[in-house]
Amino acid sequence: PRTPLVAIVLKGSNYKAWARVMKTALHAKMKLGFIDGSTKKPTIKLGGYPNWEKANSMAMT
Repeated sequence: PRTPLVAIVLKGSNYKAWARVMKTALHAKMKLGFIDGSTKKPTIKLGGYPNWEKANSMAMT
């Protein structure tokens, strides 16, 4: 079994606490930019696309 990224389970009423720990965890894993849009998708011609695609997939799982 996979270990959850954060220990808090989102239940609606605890959104603020969950969001705070999730944001911190994503930042620590260098994946927050994929969620907030600050990490832009490179064009295939410029290179770096395969690495971006892999990291983006990791952020979405």
